[in-house]
Amino acid sequence: VNTSTTISDAIVLNEWLSNNVSDNRFEAKFKYDNYGEQQITLVVTTENNCKDTISDTTYIHAIPNADFDFENVCAFADWNGVNTSTIDDGNLQSYLWNIENDTWNDENITTVFDRHGTYDVQLIASSDFNCKDTILQTITIHPLPLVTFEITNSCAPEPVEIKALSTVTNGPTNQIANHNWNLGDGAQDTGSEISHNYDSFGSYDIKLVSITNNGCSDSAEQTATVHPKPIANFGSNLQDGCSEWCVELFDLSTVGSGQIQRREWVFEDIDNTEDSIVTSCFYNDTDIPQNYDIRLIVESDQGCKDDTISEDYITVYPNAHADFDYQPYELTENNSGAYFQNWSRTADDFTWYMGDSTMIREFEPYHEFEEPGEYMVTLIANNEYNCPDTISKPLEVEPVYSYFIPNTFTPNNDGLNDEFFVKQYNIVYIELYIFNRWGELIYQEEGASPRWDGTLNGNIVQIDTYVYKAFLTDIFNKKHEVVGHVNVIR
Repeated sequence: VNTSTTISDAIVLNEWLSNNVSDNRFEAKFKYDNYGEQQITLVVTTENNCKDTISDTTYIHAIPNADFDFENVCAFADWNGVNTSTIDDGNLQSYLWNIENDTWNDENITTVFDRHGTYDVQLIASSDFNCKDTILQTITIHPLPLVTFEITNSCAPEPVEIKALSTVTNGPTNQIANHNWNLGDGAQDTGSEISHNYDSFGSYDIKLVSITNNGCSDSAEQTATVHPKPIANFGSNLQDGCSEWCVELFDLSTVGSGQIQRREWVFEDIDNTEDSIVTSCFYNDTDIPQNYDIRLIVESDQGCKDDTISEDYITVYPNAHADFDYQPYELTENNSGAYFQNWSRTADDFTWYMGDSTMIREFEPYHEFEEPGEYMVTLIANNEYNCPDTISKPLEVEPVYSYFIPNTFTPNNDGLNDEFFVKQYNIVYIELYIFNRWGELIYQEEGASPRWDGTLNGNIVQIDTYVYKAFLTDIFNKKHEVVGHVNVIR
């Protein structure tokens, strides 16, 4: 600072000299590279070229050397700023840290970053003479991994499949480097995909710690469930019999926990595959026993399955097949003997019921029926498996019936041939109709023996030829129709 004065002349020149640098301004500024005492000389000259010189010393204080050490860390970990500032002369008096407008006055600082990324950290170091130095460094906060994994629960004794799905941002600088597993039963493992067998069913807490290439780690936990495998089993009320053999099958399966939710029965002719009790009928159309396998597949409410199969579980024996014929087909009360032909197969025992209280145990019998009528002949054929078959066929022994209808009668009340009627044998009911030549009905009567006396409305009809129609019902209730002509004479 120039404080030079003169009595009369004006100062027209100022010459400053220090640190080998000159300056002609009224007030000079000098920059010194080193601290310590420095000589400053000022020469002033008036307008009359009069000069004066003054020298003085000043002390230049040292500037601090601001610096700090650090290590990049993971988000949510302690970050340490270690102050390594120095000063060559004097003492360091104070510090000011600044990170995104957050400030500290401590020599060293510890803070936590809750977000990954890069941050500018500023340190201002001040000496005891308020000389300052500033340093700015960029630090990196590494991201934590996002830890997750998936579990494929299993049915004992199958293994549980586990797959790490952890990720980390800002790849490829940040990558998942390792996975450490605690499997909940004392076992540990590493790797992104593992398969683990548990000794028994139940729940197991699994913990995964995923670690990045920058050493950042986080963890996640899930529960794996090992479901019990059901034990498939079944029973039945009956296992062998004759075709058609209907069997009741019932599920006897068990499961350690939960319940059996779905069933599938596998065999022929299944009626219902879902019920715990099913009824199905088995057939045998051959001549030898037939066997059927039964398989049951069960599934628990946790999706665990088991199945069992019993080979030849059901045995179905062949039925006897009864059949017969007889000769002759037309039997009458005068010719009532029949020869029976046995067409049965898969049979070796035969019982005949002739429908007239007669029972015969022969292969092909002969039988005579004592009375006319309809008979139901039954054959029961049986075999070594006691699987009988029955067939019944009708057989008719027709009666010998007859009738005579005259073609002329004389209604003259002489007591001879005065009425027109049907003469019959074994006819039990007659419907008689008389028509004149013009087709007009002039007489009608029904009964056991209707008779026309040749009158119409109480008067004898004229001599002529008339048409008759008669319906004759025999003792087996068979109706016979007869149409003819009858002459009325006197």
